[in-house]
Amino acid sequence: MRFCHESDFLTYFEVYREWVTVPKQSKSKWCILNCINARSLRTAHDLISEITYILQKEIKLKISTKFNDGNVHDSLLKLIFYSFYQNLCIFSGHHRLGYRSLGVSGTYQFIHHHLYSPMVTGDRNLLFMMHY
Repeated sequence: MRFCHESDFLTYFEVYREWVTVPKQSKSKWCILNCINARSLRTAHDLISEITYILQKEIKLKISTKFNDGNVHDSLLKLIFYSFYQNLCIFSGHHRLGYRSLGVSGTYQFIHHHLYSPMVTGDRNLLFMMHY
């Protein structure tokens, strides 16, 4: 699959990154060919433009919106991790115990999947998981 990565965030990012490189007069056709909602990409582009404008104006931080730096993938993974680190769960090693999560207060919580979840009925255990 063309835009298939290890997470939704990375997939959305790769779609946006490629869409930005398409000439303006070809963007709608590109979206149709790739079965992507053009309005959603324009909304994302407007939001990214607004955020980069604010960062440039308020703290004088220059950000390229082309995202063509080779390190951007690793930087995005770190950003996602740091954004959701409080939701990170680690498999306890036993199905009945489930996943261990370090809560906001610093106390451990145990998280269990729904009985019919594919993660429970599958033959593989996820070592790490994000919960919401």
